Amino acid sequence: MKNYQEWYEKRKSSLLRHPQLLQLMRVFNRMMTVLMPLAYLTLLGTNFVSKGVGKELSAYILVPALGFVLLTLVRKWINQPTSL
Repeated sequence: MKNYQEWYEKRKSSLLRHPQLLQLMRVFNRMMTVLMPLAYLTLLGTNFVSKGVGKELSAYILVPALGFVLLTLVRKWINQPTSL
């Protein structure tokens, strides 16, 4: 994507022309920010109840933590200005 501002303006204008799509996007975004942590906590809770505290539970915590750190590093690397 060479010109992000142009791409963004196209998406923005299509959303502004269709208020239903804008509302749908807002609802979807809100659902993802609420439902995903709830699903993850439910997974942790059911794992804890069925297996107790053990190696499996630590994997449920370490894997997302490592993924978060790696994603943060990649985002930092991507946002670096390119040297010409």
